[in-house]
Amino acid sequence: MTENLKTVNDLLFKLTYEELHQVARTIPDLMRSRSRQAAKSFNTGDTVKFTSTRTGSVVTGSVSKVAQKYVSVKTPIGIYKVPAGMLDLV
Repeated sequence: MTENLKTVNDLLFKLTYEELHQVARTIPDLMRSRSRQAAKSFNTGDTVKFTSTRTGSVVTGSVSKVAQKYVSVKTPIGIYKVPAGMLDLV
């Protein structure tokens, strides 16, 4: 566990029920915002890589379409619709 995660974990255990509930409501909005920001950093034709959640292997391909939160990646084995936050430029 990284130091940041340890600190967050320690803080979460100190929250009241209401405070924890507020954090839980905020997380989806934060994740949606981060995905949209990440998607803006990719352009059609960029070469990207990601780790497949099914196989655990690293997949490399080129961006064929950028949507608000997801990016379509064309690979030798097909087209994947990947959350932008999971992609890295190659």
